[in-house]
Amino acid sequence: MTIQLKREGGFVGTTDKTNVEFEQLTTEEQNTLNKWAESPAEVAEKSLNNNLRDAFTYSLAMKKDGKNVSLKFDDTTAPPKIVAIFQKYIH
Repeated sequence: MTIQLKREGGFVGTTDKTNVEFEQLTTEEQNTLNKWAESPAEVAEKSLNNNLRDAFTYSLAMKKDGKNVSLKFDDTTAPPKIVAIFQKYIH
């Protein structure tokens, strides 16, 4: 399964993206993504603060149990383990 990662924004307004195979992730990273993918509606309710300037937005897309799942966070709402995945795989 392919995980699509995209980080946008920041002071310069950059867009960085990559695809990562689920099997490439560590067990902890897989567990983190599975945990957040189980409740995407809950994540969507509190995932973005539209009043931020120069912040990053973190988006990921994957399939979970045959369904497409998209998650979106910003610098104030992204869990540290999610940010760590982006920092590791997006260069």
